[in-house]
Amino acid sequence: MCQAIIDMKQHAYERGYKEGEEKGEERGFQKGCQAVSNMNQHAYESGYQKGEESGFQKGEESLMAKIAHRMLSAKYDKQEISKMTGLSIQEIDKIVLV
Repeated sequence: MCQAIIDMKQHAYERGYKEGEEKGEERGFQKGCQAVSNMNQHAYESGYQKGEESGFQKGEESLMAKIAHRMLSAKYDKQEISKMTGLSIQEIDKIVLV
């Protein structure tokens, strides 16, 4: 009789262990998926921010180049264009070539 109780207890323990392990593995997998999702979201947000900054800078540079080109057409001095647009003389010289 005692051996039967010991066997039942051992069987219950093993069943509980197996079910607990499966549940723990499932929770760990879900937590891992969430971590990957968070990592991807962070990478996306970082990329978006860098892209927005780069796009803003390119847009600003494009606008300054257009203004400098018009000022050159209107015979403004390169030094004056540089002061007003923030472009270097070298950048203005490149515009002249375009």
